[in-house]
Amino acid sequence: KSLVGVLVQIFLLKLVIGCLQEKRSLVLGLTFGAIHNVLWGVSTTQTGIFAGLIMSEFAGLHFPILVGMRSVNVGEEEQGRVQGAFFALAAIADAVGPVFLQSIYRETKDTIRPGPGFMFVVAGCVYLFGAVVACMLPADKANVTVASTAGDEDSERDPEGSHGLIMS
Repeated sequence: KSLVGVLVQIFLLKLVIGCLQEKRSLVLGLTFGAIHNVLWGVSTTQTGIFAGLIMSEFAGLHFPILVGMRSVNVGEEEQGRVQGAFFALAAIADAVGPVFLQSIYRETKDTIRPGPGFMFVVAGCVYLFGAVVACMLPADKANVTVASTAGDEDSERDPEGSHGLIMS
């Protein structure tokens, strides 16, 4: 699993963003998150679980894209506050998410339908909701490389428009 994640981050991230831009790449990563969770929830074979595991690495595309979107859309003086707020929200999600999913598992673990994997289906729905929200993002704010190469001061600091997102 880790090797696939490293390969995705090193090689595939730059290619995907280059082809799809950030907004579509974010939607793609979140969609992979939805698919891998649903696979884990409904799979009855090791092959299905393994396929979900591999797809989970592609879901990791969304994190560096979000970092780039945040950094390019706020001024230098606000970077720390925005990053801090984002990580605070992530910490809250890391605390509440397992409790929420555990409560779903507790109620469904001994049932045939929806079954013990239902918590993963719910997690997939959360990812899917994120993908829908990402679809609604304004392209001029979401597509970092397009915004940065349009002649603003960021393109002078970072001529390739990557904002630290993609290494050459």
